Amino acid sequence: MTIVIENWKPDAKVCYPLILLEGSCCCSARFIRIHKKDSEEANSRFPCFNGTFKALCLLNKGVNKLKLCTYTESDDWLESVETVISYFCEKPRFRVRLVYGLTRDGDGSFQVSSSTCHTRGTSVQGERRVAIAALLIQTATAEFLYRQGLERKTFVFDQQHVSAIPPVTTFRFSFTNEEAFRLQDGSLWSTIHEQLKVLPDREDTIDLVVMSFTRYDPDSKVVKAHTALGGDRLALFGGGCLYSWPEAIEQVVERFLDGRPCDKSLFDDSGGRGKMWSVTSTTIGALLHELGHCLSLPHPTGKLGWKGGGIMARGFDHFNRLFVGFEDGRVVTRSEEPFFDRSSAIRLFYHKYFNGMGYYYCASPTPATWWNQLMGPNQIKLSRDTETHAVTITAPLGIRHIAFLVNGDQADHEEYCLSEPPPSNRTLMPDKALIEQRLHLQDMPTIEVAISVCDNHGNIVIRKLKEI
Repeated sequence: MTIVIENWKPDAKVCYPLILLEGSCCCSARFIRIHKKDSEEANSRFPCFNGTFKALCLLNKGVNKLKLCTYTESDDWLESVETVISYFCEKPRFRVRLVYGLTRDGDGSFQVSSSTCHTRGTSVQGERRVAIAALLIQTATAEFLYRQGLERKTFVFDQQHVSAIPPVTTFRFSFTNEEAFRLQDGSLWSTIHEQLKVLPDREDTIDLVVMSFTRYDPDSKVVKAHTALGGDRLALFGGGCLYSWPEAIEQVVERFLDGRPCDKSLFDDSGGRGKMWSVTSTTIGALLHELGHCLSLPHPTGKLGWKGGGIMARGFDHFNRLFVGFEDGRVVTRSEEPFFDRSSAIRLFYHKYFNGMGYYYCASPTPATWWNQLMGPNQIKLSRDTETHAVTITAPLGIRHIAFLVNGDQADHEEYCLSEPPPSNRTLMPDKALIEQRLHLQDMPTIEVAISVCDNHGNIVIRKLKEI
């Protein structure tokens, strides 16, 4: 049997550097290597399971001639196949900035296992781990859109047009460690959000911040200065599990297959599974979940929440399954792998952060803060039909996605990704029918329904039904 690359066509072009190649090979293959022609870089090896493989390759700018080779357990060559994939990246208007957060009196170190020769990881190591985790969520996002039948698109990191491995900004906050330990969730998020205002290009940037100063006390079993909270221009995440993150592409598979139990002296954020691989999976997956909120993605509910609801529900726990085909002693099937639900994928496909240089109309990446800032002839409007009292949506640039939110969670959606040109008007059914027949809700006093609209240029408007 020859090697078959199943998720890429020859001569493909991408706008992000780290690609995931999946396919089939002979059952006797135990691992696969990707060789980049005209490159002296070391070639990492990736495991094969039951005649299938998943492998990562960090592309160079321009045309990349790749040769995939399979090997036996004893490193004997079996077979090979070649393909060409090109990587091009320009500086976009809208981008995600990676930030490694330090306190005023902190040194950027993070907690590591007592079994290592060091008691703390260094700031440099922390920044490297944030950069590799960022590459993984960038790649995963593109693959999730592709699996929904869409073109591969994803967000771009600040300065990634200069360096494939994105630079990480080190930012020192004004508060001390002890002051940070007294802050919780919302207050921690709002304090950091306010202090980051001094960074450049804030209007066109989402800051993805990992806090180096998160600390776990094994005696009290309390984790301090920790949160996982995303919204507006800030996705904030505690660094209490940086000890489990890979520091290089070559370590990704090793981390996702690490079956050792968690060190009891460290924060175990594994969704109750207690293994090193599960800490890595949950925490890096949650990083994408929180960034998703900044990109206008709510939690799914109702029929959108089936099969775990994907990354925007608890599907981020299974982030590892995208990159390795084996988990805790068993082979993972395709249906068990993580995903973006269809509605999230469509919303992202038209999002400003996923479409090159972007458009003129936008001041903030989140509906809650930008929805009323698109003015003029292209403004999205929601109004009442004078006869039926149903809501009419008018979007001069064309409607691409409509989300129906119940108490802030997404319950249903409409998409117009195959309509060319997309419709500029849509009249919904009257409120009572919309709520009872479409959303299957009866208890009116306890629910709040909102409508969110994304147009062809990625402009987003959200309105509460009762306020239209």
